[in-house]
Amino acid sequence: MDFDILDSLDDLGYAGPLKSDSAVKDAIKAGPKSKEFTELIEWFSEELQSACGLDSYVNAITDPEDASSFLMEVSSLLKELHCPYKSLVSGPISQRLLDVPSRNVLLDFLCTELQAARLLQCKTKKKRTLEIEMDDSTTATSLVNVMEVLGIPKEFAEDPDSVLPEIEKKVNEKVSARPELISEPAFKASLTEKQWAELENLFGEFEADYTVRRELLITRLDVTIQSFQWGEGS
Repeated sequence: MDFDILDSLDDLGYAGPLKSDSAVKDAIKAGPKSKEFTELIEWFSEELQSACGLDSYVNAITDPEDASSFLMEVSSLLKELHCPYKSLVSGPISQRLLDVPSRNVLLDFLCTELQAARLLQCKTKKKRTLEIEMDDSTTATSLVNVMEVLGIPKEFAEDPDSVLPEIEKKVNEKVSARPELISEPAFKASLTEKQWAELENLFGEFEADYTVRRELLITRLDVTIQSFQWGEGS
């Protein structure tokens, strides 16, 4: 079984110190009081937390006396994973993982759980579609309209990264077919970096000015409405 665990660790991308059959055997034999064994369980915990958002986390020991805390954290992790092995989740916590077979079962279970979690995560990403609701935003609505006008097939919505390149492709095709659709730009010159900075400052001044004007108009409207309300009250 050690060879199976070693192969699984390699498939899962494990890059820790347990790279040989003898190292795995020694760590399993030492069990919860071994830094190497607990670091391996910590790695599984971290990877599972990343793959499926678990709340539980197992910390490796820094001293053999930390073994009891380690076992409690392992118990919490296994409960969250709904582990079916009674020998790992029932009975006194201090009596668990006392022998090599139970530690092998733990590692085998964590290997299969991580493999399943990553597979599910991969499938979820592949099924991710560009879900655009008409009421979500004006941007989403505009994108839907563009896709309909350009005749972009719905299957492109299954891959968000391909939508914009397809829109660009369709627009270029239509412009090439009817160049008169695009008028000549009003401004053809290029600006220097200094001119862009000045233009940005000018834009900021205009924005600030119109913001003040807008707030002034809103205030006047509020005052007008309040005056009508006062008139009705009197």
